[in-house]
Amino acid sequence: METSGDLVAMEIIKPPEGFGDEKELLYKKKKKKSIRAKSEERYGYKMDASTQSSISLHASLHDLSGYEDDDTGIYLEGYNQGVWVYISQEEEVNCWNRHEPLGRMDSGDSTEGEREFAKKFIALTHRMVHRRASGECYRRLGGCQLEINKRISLHRTPTTEYGFRIHGSRPVVVSAVELASPAELAGLEVGDVIMSINGLQVLDSSHSDVVRIASGAESLELELARTKNVVMETEDLEEQHQDDELNQQIVLRGELGKFNGMDLNSDEGRGARGVWVERHFTLTRTTLSYSKTPTSPPLKIISLWKPSPLSLTLNANSILTLSRGHTPLLLLTASSPVTLETWMETMATLISNCEDKWVENSGRLVSLVGAEKIGNPDCSGWVWKLGRRVKSWGRRFCVLKDAVVYFFNSQQGEAAFGASHLHGYRVQTVSILGGKRHAFELLPPEMTMRHYYLAVDTENERKRWLAALEYSIDRWINLASNNIQKF
Repeated sequence: METSGDLVAMEIIKPPEGFGDEKELLYKKKKKKSIRAKSEERYGYKMDASTQSSISLHASLHDLSGYEDDDTGIYLEGYNQGVWVYISQEEEVNCWNRHEPLGRMDSGDSTEGEREFAKKFIALTHRMVHRRASGECYRRLGGCQLEINKRISLHRTPTTEYGFRIHGSRPVVVSAVELASPAELAGLEVGDVIMSINGLQVLDSSHSDVVRIASGAESLELELARTKNVVMETEDLEEQHQDDELNQQIVLRGELGKFNGMDLNSDEGRGARGVWVERHFTLTRTTLSYSKTPTSPPLKIISLWKPSPLSLTLNANSILTLSRGHTPLLLLTASSPVTLETWMETMATLISNCEDKWVENSGRLVSLVGAEKIGNPDCSGWVWKLGRRVKSWGRRFCVLKDAVVYFFNSQQGEAAFGASHLHGYRVQTVSILGGKRHAFELLPPEMTMRHYYLAVDTENERKRWLAALEYSIDRWINLASNNIQKF
């Protein structure tokens, strides 16, 4: 509902004496320091003059939380813009437990497109590990509970490596550990936050500084804050029904034969006819994916009905063809005709139903009374939110879960008044905005979509929210972007 001019005049509290001088001072400071949101500098976003003056004006006014918020209802534009697939609870657990080679991926019998997809997927899961471990680190810092709970010693020879990979900065987090390496044998785990190296404190060090310190040493004494145990406690797969709500309930899984038609544009594919290889396939309510083994990263994920439904054709030679439009995507076979027919019939049923439970579930969560009813959130707490039409800060209780932020006027006793799907959004800090020193912004993938400005009361809280938002958004893969559907 639009906020009328009369309502604004009625609710705004009279400015304190000398307010005009303060307004002028704010203007001069902004002009002198050229303070702008980072999105303006890097991505071309630019606040118009009326927005800037409105933000400065209300920086000195009282909290206007009593206004009806202009984000009432469910905003789905981010979700509707793409073909989104959620990284399931099972796959997240796999990436925390997986030991992987740290060198170049073995091409083996994979196609160029499969190797590229797996590479992007692994990079994404490394980011997820870093963001989630960082969020846990900031949570402990906020409660004065961050402490060293693991110490290990690593040694290497001139011809060997330590066997682990790190990700991110401030903090630096272990994102991969190689099987049977010195790191794995010493007990290093994915998700370990590196607190110190050889007696040097590195919690606030950059990625490059940590690499420089570690690369020149033949042995490492590491002090760590372990986060994996805390993360795993919230990932009890036997009790999880979340994957069903996120369209990721496993309907069918097993081994199928896949025809690898080589990419004729690549050197390896010129003149090649292709080969049949065995792959592990997983069918959910909305996707079909396959990998080399049940626990290895997926080589491809295919939407069953976006952007258009798959077509299924079974020929007399027991070869199942999956096509989208006039483009064949997969040729499949199985150990028996009965098995292949089961896969075909199950996929055909799912395609005909086209049931997207995700939208239904997010709508259900909005109707729940009480923020605490949204279980296992990625982050929650009081946040200042800048109105989009009335440029005033309102204090809201926010709950973040699976790339959706739910807005509440109070922590208990009320249902959410709105929810915004942040699929495809980017997150970054703002130096100072409307008098808020710990502000950040949510940048949409398209200029025409909603742009959010939020703020919290401390720098540690801002870091916690940034890590949680990036983790929550990263759990969704857009199959429609970056030619990710190319075979």
